[in-house]
Amino acid sequence: VRPFHADGTAAWTVYTGGPVYYAPTISNNRVYVGSADGRVHAIAARDGRFLWSYRVGPTDQWLPVYDRLISAWPVAGGVVVEGDTVYAAAGITHYDGTHVVALDAITGELKASNRTSGTLEREVNNGISMQGNLTMVDGELRFLAGGVYETARYDPKTLECLNTPRKQVTS
Repeated sequence: VRPFHADGTAAWTVYTGGPVYYAPTISNNRVYVGSADGRVHAIAARDGRFLWSYRVGPTDQWLPVYDRLISAWPVAGGVVVEGDTVYAAAGITHYDGTHVVALDAITGELKASNRTSGTLEREVNNGISMQGNLTMVDGELRFLAGGVYETARYDPKTLECLNTPRKQVTS
């Protein structure tokens, strides 16, 4: 993460433990960024001081992707900040789990989580995969989901998945 002064010189530089795929979000005089290290990082906007980080996935499990190690649950779709809450989603494939969290923007403490939407329909083993950038649309937290669910939809207060489970088994 490297913000710039008006003259184009770098104000400060901070490194995360993995690639950053979406631009950071600035709010509350802080820079919030999701990283392929599986974490959300909060950094002081003025001087680049580390404030907190939160691991979204269940463990620090790593895997090689294009000759680099990343978390098995990267925060690859960026973060959304609404008021005093930072939202993030982590995961690659639905069957390894998709994890969606709401964090306190100041302290980084967990406010709500959904760790079950990776499997919405057990009979046919389908669920939500993290495939695109996180957004807030029409009062819902959303991202591209891939597979049978084009868009993942969550209630931002409870993080309940709003997608209707689909069975794709035909007689």
